Amino acid sequence: MNDDTCTTLLADDAFRSFVNVIGKRCLTWEEFLALPQPRDMSPLQTWGVLNDLSRCLGVPINIPDLEDNTYFYRRTHELNTTTELIACACRAGSRLDTVMNAAAGKQFLTASKIEETLAAAQLDGLAISEEDAKVLLRLDRTPQDDTARLLVNIRDAFDHVPDLVEERFSLDLLHHLRDLILKDVDPGALRRQTPSVGILLGAASPDERKSRLLAGQQIERITAYANGETADPHDIPVLRSIVISDAMRYYSPLGPVSSQVGRLAERLYAIKNGFPVLGLLPLSRVKIDWEKGLIAPPRVSFDRNMYVTLRERSPFDSTAHQTLAAQLTLVALGNLEKHIDGWEKQDEEMRLILHRDPLLNHRQRTILARALRNPEAEFRIRYHQMNHNIHYTTARRDLLELQEKGYLSMVQRGKAFMFLRGPKLRELERARAANATARAPASLAR
Repeated sequence: MNDDTCTTLLADDAFRSFVNVIGKRCLTWEEFLALPQPRDMSPLQTWGVLNDLSRCLGVPINIPDLEDNTYFYRRTHELNTTTELIACACRAGSRLDTVMNAAAGKQFLTASKIEETLAAAQLDGLAISEEDAKVLLRLDRTPQDDTARLLVNIRDAFDHVPDLVEERFSLDLLHHLRDLILKDVDPGALRRQTPSVGILLGAASPDERKSRLLAGQQIERITAYANGETADPHDIPVLRSIVISDAMRYYSPLGPVSSQVGRLAERLYAIKNGFPVLGLLPLSRVKIDWEKGLIAPPRVSFDRNMYVTLRERSPFDSTAHQTLAAQLTLVALGNLEKHIDGWEKQDEEMRLILHRDPLLNHRQRTILARALRNPEAEFRIRYHQMNHNIHYTTARRDLLELQEKGYLSMVQRGKAFMFLRGPKLRELERARAANATARAPASLAR
């Protein structure tokens, strides 16, 4: 493009409007076509010029692909605002961080771990039954096959991540995480299926053979990026955390558990950089929900078709991906806030209901709250012990006291004992219903 062409283009009001808009947010192809177009240029020509301009202004993501191409993104006003909200909500000492670290917040952490374990396994193409897996992980059942053992290992590895906070990202570290996940697991015996989702990093999947050959190279690039050695100084840390996980899943350098290792690495990066809550969010779950159409505009900027169109037209411009990733993270945060608000309301009701029984501790109230929510809930001593990080004798005493008071009933299944809803919970439910009815007129008046 010669100087006269540049001068003419910059003098065109429509083109200047385009430049202004792309600095504020990421346009869909349909939005781009709906805007007034510059004179004497086709939409494709204008798009090409804007793409070149974006590359010049963009932040490079210094993890080149298998063809040595580098992706980039524009730090739009929209992206800056979204990531600032995420950073504020996820930082150490935030309200969410305080809640998640409190004893009562352990139930949110447990639920989040289970959701993320299942979703990341699905992204890796593992064939699992969500219902069976949730029973396995929530009730601490003994795994019956290699796929079940893998899920248990992932859950346990998740808890090990904070112990690695002083370790630099490296091939050895990622191999350590992989070994934790594959402990006593035969990878060849895992139940697998063709992944039905997973387009988020690129519009097309990389060549599997080339990915295997260049696995070591890609791990070096990912770990250097995670350590900040190659990351651009203007790269947004919140987005960098998500890129680490996506790159591990996309290039699959550690085979069938790459998504799982990437998610653990993402959590470690978030802890290292002062965003501990970010590492606890079930981000794989919201990605799957988006790809299935369960999360769509206006909650996010793009649906699946819009996203694919943008990536095909500008394959190395990752602005759409980064925008969508940040928006989905915000969705996950909103879901967490709703769960916490609901729990706090329920906890208030539980305190009112249980004021006649002040000797119940917070762990026992958590058990009763879950039993009230789920009539089919089952409670095991081992699960209660792990969930609250207490001694076995303390966990056993918690459940036996609830049985003695009539809140739970104990039954034997095989050699194991478990606890189910007891007769006194019906009385609590009636009291809660009466309390809700008594408060209804006041709520309606407000």
